[in-house]
Formats: sequence, structure tokens, C-alpha cells
Amino acid sequence: MFEADHFAARILKEGKSGYAGFAAARLLQDAPEFHQRYGAKALAGWKDNLAHRLEEISVALDTGHSEFLLADIKWERLSFQARQFPETDLAKSLESLASVLGESLPEKAQASVLGLLDQARKSFETSVLPTNSYLDPAKPLHRHAMKFMQTVLDGDVRKAVSDLQELMTGDTGPIDLAQGVIVPAQKEIGRMWHNAEATICEEHLVTEACLQALIAISHSCKAKPANGKTVMLASVAGNQHDLGIRLLGLDFQIEGWRAINLGTDMPAREIEAAALKYQPELVILSAALSVQLPALEQAVQGIKDALAEKAFILIGGQALSGLDREAHLFGANATGTSLEQARDIGQRLLAGVNPG
Repeated sequence: MFEADHFAARILKEGKSGYAGFAAARLLQDAPEFHQRYGAKALAGWKDNLAHRLEEISVALDTGHSEFLLADIKWERLSFQARQFPETDLAKSLESLASVLGESLPEKAQASVLGLLDQARKSFETSVLPTNSYLDPAKPLHRHAMKFMQTVLDGDVRKAVSDLQELMTGDTGPIDLAQGVIVPAQKEIGRMWHNAEATICEEHLVTEACLQALIAISHSCKAKPANGKTVMLASVAGNQHDLGIRLLGLDFQIEGWRAINLGTDMPAREIEAAALKYQPELVILSAALSVQLPALEQAVQGIKDALAEKAFILIGGQALSGLDREAHLFGANATGTSLEQARDIGQRLLAGVNPG
């Protein structure tokens, strides 16, 4: 953690397109082999890459946390490894960016920005290894996840979903299947795509099948009587992932809550309007990438404005991994990355106890 620099963050956010364009041009000038390696769209591709990197740096500067930036760079290094592109190309892109920013930024913003970039470049001194499979054949439900994925990839989504439904017994309920089969299958196909072990088409196919499976098993749920409480869930603007909030919504419905799921890529103003309409006691917001954290903060503030801080706001998602105690950075009441954490907060609210 370091001292936030909101001025530098704003400068980068407003000038990212120009800075990225100059840095990409310099990168290809200094490394002409990039033209052959990345083809006709090399300049446009690296400009987009560096503009995204500037967004990540801006978020780090705004929050005073470099973990987001370093985690994103690690993820991209692994992606380059899997596709047999040199990791050093990423390091060179950071050098070009630092060179351009060192010449162009106001002196007041240079120290914090260049310090972060130096930290990012030094991260390449430590090697990174691909993530192991999320599926363990020794676990019965994980074996079902493997079978589910294979059946889907063979082209029979209906059979994959039907086979999953047949697993539901008195001992294995819908939440068990979701946590033990559907979520691990989703994580595994994401890992496989990242490591170039699966195509985009295959990743999309399994992702859609996971959503279909969750909807299908939800129809077999037996919910407790309504408890009079409302939970509202949403993936913030830019976040196209909603399996996690779907699972949470299903779990709360089973427990007797009214669950209002707003879905993916939801603008802050729409979340605020929904909060005003449905008056939830609990709001759960999800962000997958660090560049979505400003949208998360805007959504939290909108909810607080709409409900006069009467709702408990829980924030989660991959973007918040490792920040279990940093909810205050975004104005929320708590952070959480598991169903159990959300369930515990819900139970405390039902009991009239302040979860915070």
C-alpha cells in the first residue's frame, strides 16, 4: 500500500489514449520485430494494450494499492507464455510507456506514476508459472464437473444439464451442485482458455452451459417461507460475468429472501434507481477487473444516496481478491469473495445484528 495520488490518476485517465498512442509508436520504432510478430494490427493492438494498462495504473493511484496492477500484469504474462509470445515484449511495452510519461507528464505527477511503472517492471524479475487445474479427480463432484465439461464440448448441452439435474438427491442439493460442479467447471474452462488449452468458442460454450445448468437446477429448489427481506445483486458496469451473483441470488432465495438480480454490466445510475425502487436491506456488487473499480465506487455511492445508508453493501469479485479489509476504499460496508461470507451477513441481518 502507498499514498494515493488522485491528481496523477486523473491525468492518466483523461490522457490515456494519447499517451498510449505515443508509447505504442515508440515501442514499434524501438522494436521493429514487433511488426512481424504481431502482424498488420501491431500498432493498434499495442495502443489498446497500453491504454488498458494506463487504466490499471490510474486505479492503483486512486486507491493506493499496486496489487491490482501487479496481478493484472502477472495474468497477462501467463497469457503470453501460453501463446508463445515473449514475456519480454510486455516488459518492453512498460519501458516505452515510462519513457513517454517521463517526458510528457506534469512534474507533480511523475514520481508516483514512474514509481509504479518501475515496480511493475521489477516484477518481471520473478518467474510466473501457469495455474494448475481447478478440478481434482479425487473429489466426486469434480469428476462430475469433468464429465459435464466433456459432454458440453462434445456438443450435447441438453444431456450435460440433464445429467447434472439427476445428481440432485436429499444429500446433494442445488447449491452443492453449483459450488461443487458448475463453478469449478466455469473456473476450469477460463483457466484453459487463458493457458491456450481451449478456444474462445469452447470457453463461451461451457460458460453458457454453466448458466443454463444453474437455471435448470434452480427450478428444483424448495425455498423457505418469505422472510420479508430483500437482497439486490449486480455486476457493475464493464463486468460481463454474473455466475457468482446468480449463485448468491439462488442461495438467498432458498433462504426466503426476495432476490433482485440486475445482471451484468449495470450502470451505476441504474443500480441507484433499482435500490430506490426495491429498498433492499442488502446489496451485493461484483467487479471482475481492476478497471471496473471506479464503476463499483460510483455504484456504492449511488446506493448510499438513494437509501440514506440504510442498506448493507457487500462488494466482491476477482478484482477485490486480497482486499478483505479494504471495503472503505470504495465506501462499502464489507468485502467478500465467498458464498459463506455473504450467507453469514444475511443471517446476521435477519437476526437484527449489524454485520459490520
